[in-house]
Amino acid sequence: MRYLSREELPRLLKACKESHSKDLYLIVLIALTTGARKSEILGLKGIDVDFDNGSLSLIGTKNGENSSLAMSEEVMQLLKERPLQSDQLLFPSTTNPLKPYEFRSAWEKALKYADIKCFTFHSLRHTAASYLAMDGASTREVAELLNHKTMQMSKRYSHLSHQHKRKLTGYIEKRINDAIK
Repeated sequence: MRYLSREELPRLLKACKESHSKDLYLIVLIALTTGARKSEILGLKGIDVDFDNGSLSLIGTKNGENSSLAMSEEVMQLLKERPLQSDQLLFPSTTNPLKPYEFRSAWEKALKYADIKCFTFHSLRHTAASYLAMDGASTREVAELLNHKTMQMSKRYSHLSHQHKRKLTGYIEKRINDAIK
């Protein structure tokens, strides 16, 4: 599974913002900032949004537990601009409000417009974990954010870019040179 490079990220976000789908950008932003699964995002209802605590409640996640997601400022702002009804999905289908929104076509068009290949929606979860790892988050922090039961799973999701690995080797080289001086 791959993650978005730092060059691909702005292209994808721009494509999502410009999409005919009014929900695509917010769905992708939630996925990127929280590492949430597609099913978790599409299952969110108005009652799951807690603006006071800046969180989204997840009921019955894949690992069978209830959990919560911390919302970024932009996600909170975008949700505040929407009419929320406690018992209704945040992202309902355009044909049946009881079913979640199907955004596959909009997603594929956004990927094509952004010139991103071999990338799935689930790859956004890997992107969130990888960015966290590259920015210094511990495996435990990644596990907590992504609601992983094991640290091993978080390690599987966290990928370091070649540039980041070079940066890390540069740190080691600096320590070696400092020690020699």
